[in-house]
Amino acid sequence: MTEKLSSIVKKYDKQKSEYHLKKVSVQEQICKLKQELCEVENSYVGWIDGILIPLTKELMKRKGLKYFEIYGPFGLQCETSIYMSNERKGPSRKGSRGESDIAICDVDTWSLKVHPDMKYRTGKTISRYPKGSIGELNGGNDIYEDLPDDIDEIVKLLEFSKGKENG
Repeated sequence: MTEKLSSIVKKYDKQKSEYHLKKVSVQEQICKLKQELCEVENSYVGWIDGILIPLTKELMKRKGLKYFEIYGPFGLQCETSIYMSNERKGPSRKGSRGESDIAICDVDTWSLKVHPDMKYRTGKTISRYPKGSIGELNGGNDIYEDLPDDIDEIVKLLEFSKGKENG
């Protein structure tokens, strides 16, 4: 028995219809997954919000401090500074990461400089890069160590800075 053209066309039309239905189904799945991906991406918490702010709040509690601000990240090493104080100048600035506008030069502060890999600046240096070089200007000569797991030990690492006297 020989096949007729109409049956070949009918078979093709069926394949074409199945193709379009499958394509629409896959496109709908892609659209839903893109929407889900967007929601997941928008829920991402960075290390400052997820680690530094909770750590800062715990440090403040242990030191009896009221206010904080976070500056950074800065430079090639993404160093970020935490400043805490019992004094502030006014309400939090727009875009500021913290609870107040601490005039860090004018008030007493406790601070810590931290990297995203949970290392802190020790205050010690080496001579890896020449003075004035990009490496030196971006902290390449600074020595960093891992932050201790014990928060009481981190409290001991805080650097105190006396604010300017109001004269």
